[in-house]
Amino acid sequence: MTLKDTAKDTAMRGARRANGAATRARILDAAEEAFGLAPYDSVTLRQITGAAGVNLALVHYHFENKENLFSAVIIRRADELGDLRLERLRACQAQGVPGIEPVLDAFMRPLFEKTQTGDPGWCNYVRTLGHMVQDQRFSTLLARHFDRTAREFVQAMQRAMPECDPVILAHGFNFVVSLMLRSNTGERRVDALSGGLARGDDLEMVYAVLLPFCAAGMARINQKADPRKG
Repeated sequence: MTLKDTAKDTAMRGARRANGAATRARILDAAEEAFGLAPYDSVTLRQITGAAGVNLALVHYHFENKENLFSAVIIRRADELGDLRLERLRACQAQGVPGIEPVLDAFMRPLFEKTQTGDPGWCNYVRTLGHMVQDQRFSTLLARHFDRTAREFVQAMQRAMPECDPVILAHGFNFVVSLMLRSNTGERRVDALSGGLARGDDLEMVYAVLLPFCAAGMARINQKADPRKG
């Protein structure tokens, strides 16, 4: 093989890899949107292939099956989100032991900032996570890609509220996660409840209310060893 043939062969392999990567990303984007709009069981591979403009064979080639495709959707943004959260937490901790509100802000704000960019991928991702956390089948997937970061935040909250029972704190943090995901989807129920004064898609305002609301709730459960006792 001549140098010219070698160069041509290398270029062709590079083009195939680039095309494969683009196809994979297109499938992931379509799947992310589909899983964001409906729970896992309601989404079909044919629905995803239609939106991505590919055939079923390509989905099987890149991901093998629907379960692996769903996992790939979750994994694609998990590390970036975790890194952003930990970066904010480290910045808070560099100034001393942060209180509960700065810790919650470090955890929640990165996701809101991503969705506020208007990137449809991140908006779909938030909705996908919202469906996912309600399905026990994905508890292992959640644990594998989110628990390391979550545990660091639980520890930071425990340091901010050293007298809080760890069981109660865990429940409180779980409520925070649920509220964060629900509030970040732009759902419009608040529009009707406020007579049009508030908008659910005004995420800047949503977050301005959500953060102190969650911090106040965590501070309240810190006042009693067991809320069931009055």
